[in-house]
Amino acid sequence: MENTPVQVITGLFHAISRKLPLIVDWDTAKHHHLLNSDPGACDAMEEMRDYIIAHGMYGPPRNLSF
Repeated sequence: MENTPVQVITGLFHAISRKLPLIVDWDTAKHHHLLNSDPGACDAMEEMRDYIIAHGMYGPPRNLSF
């Protein structure tokens, strides 16, 4: 995602406020309309989905206790 344009990242943040399926359930053929059929945003969702499926989590576990 290092090469992803800022507009795509901004679009993904905008999409957070919409009712998107879980990232692991993303299917561009079914859900593209939720991102206004933006190919860059859909590609980013697919890339994130593939990463999460391959690695099994969003990121390293965090200790959030204070």
